[in-house]
Amino acid sequence: MKDTVMPSTWRSVQNLVPLPYRRVSVQPYHGPMTEDAISTLLLSREAYRRTDFIVLRGEDGQHAVVAITRAENEPLFSQITSVEVARRWPR
Repeated sequence: MKDTVMPSTWRSVQNLVPLPYRRVSVQPYHGPMTEDAISTLLLSREAYRRTDFIVLRGEDGQHAVVAITRAENEPLFSQITSVEVARRWPR
């Protein structure tokens, strides 16, 4: 059974605190810190069933916060079906 999660828009949120923190994955990232590059990479991956946000730590102090949607919630890992780069810094 497919349990698709509807994507939300996070760009307009000024102070979002995802609780519990286990919904956030922090990962090293080696590549261009652009929306296209980040989207291409993440859409080719699976994510843990409780992950809603991925923080990418790039080189030279660059970071990006990405909201993701997975195909299903029940399996331990599921394909990432949509991404929204909520914030990048420095810009």
